[in-house]
Amino acid sequence: MCPEVGLFFDTSYLFYVGKTDRTLNVRFEEYLADQDGKGKPRIKVFEMLKQYDGFLYFYYTELRSAAEVKRVEEKLINTFVPRVNTQIPRTKVKEELKYLYEI
Repeated sequence: MCPEVGLFFDTSYLFYVGKTDRTLNVRFEEYLADQDGKGKPRIKVFEMLKQYDGFLYFYYTELRSAAEVKRVEEKLINTFVPRVNTQIPRTKVKEELKYLYEI
């Protein structure tokens, strides 16, 4: 069974990279609140959770320092250009694809 996403083929994709200063349980609950339409309005997160309900997996790693967190986060964002992230610091996106990253 696959999510209904037009003519997309089966794939794995990194939708979002982020960090938190809260526990992972608290952060995960915030995402679930977004899915239920509660919490602060993060339209891209809400739409991702709604469209891919039952097909998303959360992965995490603990990093030792704030500098390491910043370095790894930036590298992941610039390598994979996740759809839900709104700030893509160095990556150049073709003009015809910029609509994918607009809110």
